[in-house]
Amino acid sequence: MKRKLLKSQLRKKNMKDLSSKAIKFYSATGLDNVNYRTYSKREETFIEEIRERVLKNNYKFTRYKEKLILKNRYSYPRCISIPTLKDKLTLKVILETLKEYFPQEARPPLPQECIKAIKMELEKEIYTHFIKLDLSDFYGNITQEILMDKIKVIIKDELLLELIINAIKNPTYPKVKCEKKGIPQGLSISNILAHII
Repeated sequence: MKRKLLKSQLRKKNMKDLSSKAIKFYSATGLDNVNYRTYSKREETFIEEIRERVLKNNYKFTRYKEKLILKNRYSYPRCISIPTLKDKLTLKVILETLKEYFPQEARPPLPQECIKAIKMELEKEIYTHFIKLDLSDFYGNITQEILMDKIKVIIKDELLLELIINAIKNPTYPKVKCEKKGIPQGLSISNILAHII
């Protein structure tokens, strides 16, 4: 079962399906500036390249493009990492494989569902107080070693583990060196990795 999950996600038909779902309506371009129109003309080549390089364990992610999002004028901007379209497809393959290994984390509850659950608990009048927390820079402070140790308990596939490590250590432009701490925000695997931790 170990390698079968990753290999099943790397089937051409599956990758074409993922590509049409994940990339067709994705307007952001990575550092290579390849948009969907250009990508669609070379889709077969990209899919074959991803499959070949992942299975040979020599897939390299292109540095992520930086996009800064302001919450308000008083807070620091949030850094979103934007992958190239080819890397986005690879990250989708990783995500779908992670969902197979961690089905309980595949669909984390929506904020509305969490609020509804909190309201229901408050209506029971068991609790008299609550604490409002805002975890600042949660993704940026995740310890990669702890995350990978948790993942390695479940996943034994070295190819998949290497892909995950490379994806989270990959720098966001203008940085050149690999990240030693945190996971990039904005990737399709970011939320499931945060929920695993």
